[in-house]
Amino acid sequence: MDWSSDSSVVNPAGRRGKPRLRLNLPGQLGLVSGRLNCVVDDISQSGARVALENQLTPGASIMLHLLGIEAFGMLVWTTPVHCGMQFDEMLPYSTLVTLRARLDHWKHDELQNRRLSARAWAQGGLGG
Repeated sequence: MDWSSDSSVVNPAGRRGKPRLRLNLPGQLGLVSGRLNCVVDDISQSGARVALENQLTPGASIMLHLLGIEAFGMLVWTTPVHCGMQFDEMLPYSTLVTLRARLDHWKHDELQNRRLSARAWAQGGLGG
């Protein structure tokens, strides 16, 4: 797959060695204490940037759960609303291709669900 013309792929010059796939998809971070809901902003073969409500401590071991894919890693940086995760093992390129395909399906399904909800609301079917 050639991502050179795909606007969902970013690679800021001089910042990262691997291209990152923009996702903005809901996922979960698995911690020793349980799971936290998050939004995966972007992902590469070597790591991910994640938005979440809880600030975590760098160095924590975590597992990312995203669209049926799981990746073990460690938090390498945090801010009050984001964290950066480095994977223990590089994700295969094929995993990113799979995520890209699942992203397209997820967006389509999400759009369909919103249309159905809007139609039901317009017809008086929600919230009575």
